[in-house]
Amino acid sequence: MKRMMLGEYRRHAFVGKPPSPQTIINWIKDGDLPGEKLGGAWVVFVDDNGEPLRSTGNALADAALSRWQDQQSAS
Repeated sequence: MKRMMLGEYRRHAFVGKPPSPQTIINWIKDGDLPGEKLGGAWVVFVDDNGEPLRSTGNALADAALSRWQDQQSAS
């Protein structure tokens, strides 16, 4: 598991205008995106390819994350 800074994740994961940093922070807080706040910085947990991890350890959050990632792949 790697950690990617929020700004880097926004540049890497989205084409065009990315969601606001606060939106991504809300996804992390809600368990929809695996990540955490380290000190004063937010990070997203990613795999070796820079893709968000599909497992948070929480079944409900994992289902929501999987659904969100599938939607992103389809766009």
